[in-house]
Amino acid sequence: MYTHIENQVKETQLKDMFYQSLFIHNPNASYLLDMNGNFVSFNEEVEVITGYSKSELLSMDFWPLFNDEDKPILLEKFTTTLAGQKNKFKTTLVQKTGTEIIISVTCVPVIIDGIVEGIVGIAEDITEEEQTKIRNEKELHLAQKLQLNVLPKPISNTSIEIDGVYIPCDELSGDMYYWQKLINERYAVVIFDVMGHGVSSSLIGMTICSMFRELITMKEDPVEIFTYLNEHIYDLFQSSNQPTTYVTGVLVIIDCQNNSIEYVNAGHVSPVLFSKSLSEPLPSLNLPLGLSNRATYEKKEMSYNKHSRLVLYTDGLVDSLECDPDKYIAELATTMQDHEHLSNEHFIKYLKNKKDKIPEIDKVDDICLVSITIKK
Repeated sequence: MYTHIENQVKETQLKDMFYQSLFIHNPNASYLLDMNGNFVSFNEEVEVITGYSKSELLSMDFWPLFNDEDKPILLEKFTTTLAGQKNKFKTTLVQKTGTEIIISVTCVPVIIDGIVEGIVGIAEDITEEEQTKIRNEKELHLAQKLQLNVLPKPISNTSIEIDGVYIPCDELSGDMYYWQKLINERYAVVIFDVMGHGVSSSLIGMTICSMFRELITMKEDPVEIFTYLNEHIYDLFQSSNQPTTYVTGVLVIIDCQNNSIEYVNAGHVSPVLFSKSLSEPLPSLNLPLGLSNRATYEKKEMSYNKHSRLVLYTDGLVDSLECDPDKYIAELATTMQDHEHLSNEHFIKYLKNKKDKIPEIDKVDDICLVSITIKK
């Protein structure tokens, strides 16, 4: 009997030592408050994080450590914790020197025999982490503005109208489009979809778009342009020992004088050409860019009637509508027919509004959409 009691005492002592060690030796600031918010006990990290001495802390409550504007939310957290609720939140702590730091606070009620007797909490200095987060957000915002500035302005004249919609699922997108007027009433329009999304994909997309802008001034053959881009993308990842990526894309050259279109589709979802109640997809004939440095590219030529409309898009639009590409092509062709009376500007607004009705939870990929109305 004596041994059993002795073991229980030792077990209780071990538990007390365990909790005391967890409190005293915690790498973050650990503290115990009474029902009035006065400091009862704390570890050395509380002195470090606040700048106050032990004697100073034991003679004060926690309110002087915070700005007036933060006190309403702190009062709410303090009150709900005393009511038995656990809380975790971020706030700004004012050190004795006046320096402000950002802390993450976790506080729980101290319950003894079913009655709340105080609050035990842990505070972690996350100032550096939060400042880094703010810097990253600013840099992402700047990168997003730069990416938007790369996109071309709409074209509208007596021959053609071209406009686009760019919708990243993150701050940045790997989907890009670009168009440019060439000589003799010819227009080049390209759309790219880089594997993945986010920062790395956006950098690749902007690089490709920048290269295309230079290439289209020197070469007008879509096969030559895509062959060059393919070799460059392949060499880029082979030389840097990075995992292979690939890029799908469509390059369309529209000749408004001869009513003709030539295009190269490199593994991309099929654009749709609608003309005089007939729709025709522009299917892929080639491998995506960047998969093989031996890939060859084939172009296709086709004619069109006056007052035609051509729509290019990325697979994020298909994925967001939860349908397979063939079904979406048929649906898009029907939409183009039903709304052929709309101007190019209003047609692309209609498609964008239709996309905007998709719940946010379903928007898991970047989306680019380009509409081209050919008037003659």
